[in-house]
Amino acid sequence: MFHSQSKLVFLIKTLRLAKGLSIFDVAVIMKIIKRKSIERTESKIKNDPTIGEDMLTDHNNIELLLAVSYVFKTLKLVLIIVNISFFMAIGWLIIVHFVDQQKTTEAEEHTDNFIEYFDIHELKEQMGLVPSHVR
Repeated sequence: MFHSQSKLVFLIKTLRLAKGLSIFDVAVIMKIIKRKSIERTESKIKNDPTIGEDMLTDHNNIELLLAVSYVFKTLKLVLIIVNISFFMAIGWLIIVHFVDQQKTTEAEEHTDNFIEYFDIHELKEQMGLVPSHVR
């Protein structure tokens, strides 16, 4: 009984991942990186004033800043996709659990569903995927 309800509690606990994604704001991170880049460029200009007049060399590393920005945006997209997949998988497991529970309570002797027909619970225990006390 406790194990079946723990999936629901686990789903509620994972909602804090959405808050974590809202904290991972690429624009704020890039503002911090740009500010540090500007400070570094200004200190270089202070040491060598000809750098400020040089228009041929990329002293502020704009290509690197763009690449870092795209890396952070891609990472955030990957995290969003993984979170959505995770929530869909947990939701699917909960639905399957309830359907399996309903089927087994309706007709104990019928083995017309996939899990019971092929005895998936026993197979998982034999393969060592799930401890025998968790069923």
